[in-house]
Amino acid sequence: MKTALTFLIVVGLAATAHAKIKTQLVEYKQGTTVLEGYLAYDDAVKGKRPGVLVVHAWMGLDDNARKRADMLAGLGYVAFAADICGTTAIELARNGAAIAGVVTFHGGLDSPAPADGKNIKAKLLVLHGAADPHESASDLAAFQKELTDAKVDWQLIEYGGAVHCFTDQSAGTDPAKGCAYDASADARSWAAMRAFFDEIFAKKKA
Repeated sequence: MKTALTFLIVVGLAATAHAKIKTQLVEYKQGTTVLEGYLAYDDAVKGKRPGVLVVHAWMGLDDNARKRADMLAGLGYVAFAADICGTTAIELARNGAAIAGVVTFHGGLDSPAPADGKNIKAKLLVLHGAADPHESASDLAAFQKELTDAKVDWQLIEYGGAVHCFTDQSAGTDPAKGCAYDASADARSWAAMRAFFDEIFAKKKA
């Protein structure tokens, strides 16, 4: 079972700590399929601001994805949690999408078509549990080689002892199951994401 929480950086249930956060459900379509996303933003922030697309894990648009959207809104971003999963964000980057960056938390890391790496224009931040049993060493090596060969601007941070799902509190805390919450890895990966955002959005905020 692979679960990935991915933030794709593109240009009702709000947490009580952010009283000004506004949220709403947004209905949209993919072909004839009706989907429902979750939008969160701080209406006290005026003018343009960066947008972040949150791609949830395989379980669907759950509380964790909505909570992360609220947290991103609290940082001053417009966050939209889309009704789509998988390794979607990395694949979009491989398709050459004009996005500023991709952050993936405990995502699927392999290289099914290494030549696609040359299409990546975005910067990548990959946050990975060093003890994740769902990603083999050979897949991880192939993924890194794809990005390196394509001269992608990428970073990989591994968290010792962390397994899959390390940002998801609903996953429990037993790493023996291969999918478990890790408070330290969660906090550190969120801090790494914030630093990454500060870097890629520095000129836009200036």
